[in-house]
Amino acid sequence: MLNAADTALIRRQTAAITQLGYAFGAECLARAFWANPWLRAHLPRDVHCLRHEITLAMDAVVGALDQPERLEATLAALLAQAGGERLPPRALLVLAEALIATLRSRLEAEFTAEAETAWRALLTLLFARLAAPETMPHAA
Repeated sequence: MLNAADTALIRRQTAAITQLGYAFGAECLARAFWANPWLRAHLPRDVHCLRHEITLAMDAVVGALDQPERLEATLAALLAQAGGERLPPRALLVLAEALIATLRSRLEAEFTAEAETAWRALLTLLFARLAAPETMPHAA
C-alpha cells in the first residue's frame, strides 16, 4: 500500500477534482480515447455516463486505500460495471497517462513532482488488480 503522506496527498487532490466531475471526466476521456487509436476502437457507447463516473470511481477507490478488503471490493464492483473484463496493460497505460495529464492540467501548480510520484505509485498498485492476467508482460 501507499505511505500515509502519499495517501493524504492523493485524497486532497481527489477531493479537489471530484468537484469538477463531468469536466474532469470529459478531459480525461478525450485524452485517452480520442488520442489513442486502440482505445478509440473500444470506445463505450454511453460516453456521457462514463464522463460523470470517472471522478466518482476515483473517489471510491481513493476512499478505500487504507482498507485492503474494501479496496478489493470497490475494484471488483467497478470491473463488474464495466462488463467484468479486466483490461489489457496497454489500455491501462494509456488511461494512466491520460489521468496524469488531466490531473496536471486541472491542478496546475498543485500537481508537483511529489504528487505525480504518488499518483503513479497508486496506479501501479491498481494495475495488478485491473490488468488481464493472461496479457500481463512476464518479468525478465
